[in-house]
Amino acid sequence: GADGEAIPLKDVATSDALLLREPPAPDDEYSRATLAALAKGGLHCIVPAAALAANPLPGAVALVELADLEAKLLLRTGGGADGGAATSALGDSGRLAVTVRGDESDEQLATLCAREAEVDLLLVETPERLSRLHASRRLFNTLKERRGDPP
Repeated sequence: GADGEAIPLKDVATSDALLLREPPAPDDEYSRATLAALAKGGLHCIVPAAALAANPLPGAVALVELADLEAKLLLRTGGGADGGAATSALGDSGRLAVTVRGDESDEQLATLCAREAEVDLLLVETPERLSRLHASRRLFNTLKERRGDPP
């Protein structure tokens, strides 16, 4: 429950992340307490960075598009105009998830490979017009060729 007393045990058959397209409203105390209890048990929320900036959720992992990765990382390291804005835009967990589509340019994939140490998770979301199999194969073959070690 939300009080943290009944957190189920994790094993190989359980998930360790929840993808939330929108975090609960700031005044939804029950949902936020439930997510905090789950986080204590090792189950963390992944939330798009824009939604996280608008509605911070403690401990949430920011999800950014590959096209925005470099700009978001510059903000986090203080390379942007407002280094403090990155904390709210990328949450407070210090972890980062990146959405890839499979149709990225070689330049974008090079950025991903160069920043692989800062990325904790890749989420493949192929557009409907692309074959998920072929787009994923292209993506992971390119990463392998560039000696990237995908999370």
